[in-house]
Amino acid sequence: MEITVDIRRTYKKWWLFCQQRQSDIYEANLAHIISFLNELYLQNSSYTSLNSHRSALSLILNFSNADENLIKRFLRGVYRTRPVFAKYNTTWDPMPVLSYLKTFTDCPELCVIKTLKAYLLRTNSFRKVNDGYLMLTFKKPHRTATAQSISRWVKQVLEKSGINTHFFHAHSTRHATSSAALRKGLNIDQIKNTIGWTQKSHVFQKFYNRPLALEKVMFRLFLLCTGILYYHLIQMYVLILIFLVFNINY
Repeated sequence: MEITVDIRRTYKKWWLFCQQRQSDIYEANLAHIISFLNELYLQNSSYTSLNSHRSALSLILNFSNADENLIKRFLRGVYRTRPVFAKYNTTWDPMPVLSYLKTFTDCPELCVIKTLKAYLLRTNSFRKVNDGYLMLTFKKPHRTATAQSISRWVKQVLEKSGINTHFFHAHSTRHATSSAALRKGLNIDQIKNTIGWTQKSHVFQKFYNRPLALEKVMFRLFLLCTGILYYHLIQMYVLILIFLVFNINY
């Protein structure tokens, strides 16, 4: 398993915490774990951040089912006090990106499966034995691409496709593609299965299903025009009432 920058950051915090209490980093009771998470909570860590710390610690500590339930209970309390809000209120249309990919002169109609097979074949000599990672850096010595590198590549493609990368980052591709699939009529259960969410999950509805930025602008214009129309209708209604009450002849 790849040890990401975030996981390393968690382990560093956990090591310092254990050093201060002269405890073993691999042998910790529930009270220590809750105390560690609570200390980070008091330092204004978000629910998402604390949940990531919990996941990282679970890789080196053996949580019992009872401990796991109590930790989750603690995190539910954190969620109530610091609820998670969606990062984006709108999303972008994937079509400009797909159109940009079609401009690749070598192969305008890229097939995902054939491209993947060709990529694995051409990079086979650069891979280590039993290396389970797909993406490699394109500069020598062709190491395993980190999440940050892949994110940067995705962002570069989005920028060249005309997407506002000052606002939308690489992770927004999940919002854009899943929302587009729903707009095209794909069943929501199929979307959940494809992405890996359970049928009971509300993550898609709460965080990922977003209208296009243009749609939101048009909706606001519609509300504005509707408000102006109602204003003039009320004005006309008042004038008619005045006419009827005072019997004014125009």
